Amino acid sequence: MYGALQTAIGRSKIMNDQDFERYISTKTPLSKNSIRHCLSRHKIFLLWLKSHNKELNKESAEEFFYDLKQQGRNNNTLNTYVFALRQYHNYLKDRGVVNDFFDGFKSFKKYRPPIFILTQEEVEKIINTNTLKKSHSDRLEWHQFVLKTFRMFLAYTGCRYEEAASLPVKNLDITNGKVVLDHTKNGTSRNLYITTPLTTRLQKLIEGKEKTDFVFTNLRGKKLYAQDFSKDLRYAAQLAGVTKRVHPHLFRHTYGTNLYLATKDLGLVQLVLGHKDIKSTMIYIHMADEFVKKGMLRHPFIRSQVDPKVFINAVEEAIKNFKLDEDPRFDYLTVKNAINEFSSKLYESLKPQTQRYYQEINNDLAELKSLNSINGSLNSFVEFKKIFSRIVAHLVDCDSKTVKLKNFIVNNKRVLIDIINLND
Repeated sequence: MYGALQTAIGRSKIMNDQDFERYISTKTPLSKNSIRHCLSRHKIFLLWLKSHNKELNKESAEEFFYDLKQQGRNNNTLNTYVFALRQYHNYLKDRGVVNDFFDGFKSFKKYRPPIFILTQEEVEKIINTNTLKKSHSDRLEWHQFVLKTFRMFLAYTGCRYEEAASLPVKNLDITNGKVVLDHTKNGTSRNLYITTPLTTRLQKLIEGKEKTDFVFTNLRGKKLYAQDFSKDLRYAAQLAGVTKRVHPHLFRHTYGTNLYLATKDLGLVQLVLGHKDIKSTMIYIHMADEFVKKGMLRHPFIRSQVDPKVFINAVEEAIKNFKLDEDPRFDYLTVKNAINEFSSKLYESLKPQTQRYYQEINNDLAELKSLNSINGSLNSFVEFKKIFSRIVAHLVDCDSKTVKLKNFIVNNKRVLIDIINLND
């Protein structure tokens, strides 16, 4: 494997995997998972050099990446090789080997595939699906319990796979429903909060374990291996009838998106998910066009021109987001009546002239839409003129103006005046 490398560096000393692993483990801040991926990509590159009888130089590196692209590897995959070879380049320099084979190489533009998050029903189905064959073996039944609890932990906390897999017993405070994550991607610990049924299952998992033991372990009592869990998770999704591409990180996407939908607080989502850069959090508003629109309507320059019923609806929606009517601790009918009464009081608080103005505008718009198109007949055209005349009058006479109509009239003022003044 290393013949090409020896020729390239011109040394009798062999730079082996163990030496490279020692370097990235001690001289870089990489996580164990990153180190594992780095070593894997590095080995693939060296095998490619050997099989193609290439020396280690810029030309061979370029040809290697060209081959990967020809195989259909996307930019995200290519970047894993870029990262690994950049580490390898630094390693050679650190060992006193002069080789510029990776100078000038830059990362490829990231590809963000569309994210199809799971529904609440799909999450619950996946969590509760048995993937191990029914057996009288207590060990297998226990392992099924571990797998289900691990799925639930990922789904209910939104943490990364490695953060959950590396969680020690000492970082669980079951009594207060608190989890401390200190094995994080950015090196900053953070707190998460959990409730039943997750706390009950975790309490059962840690019984008899030492404080330094992992909370989640496999049949051999070792840390859960990512590849094994991912395979089991895909199988659970298949058995549950979920056709989406399911992987551990999809639980995080689903959690983050639903947290944003429930709170509209991007800063909170960033804090809970442990993102160092707010840009990473922005992916969770990929469904947020409607929220952007509603947010802009609350701007002080605009809100005075927007139908106040929009804000009443927003308040009502915010209350409903708490889903008190679905909470068994609350009486369903009482909650419904309370929300309806609250909304009704807000509607009653609108001044009569305000209600009348917006009602007239809405009636005009509805009437205009009902025409569908002007077919050239006299009656349709006359009706069109009358409606536009009323809308213009509303906008001229009233201090509160709807933005879209106002802009339309400003931009088409000459045409509208001509239409209104046109002889029948």
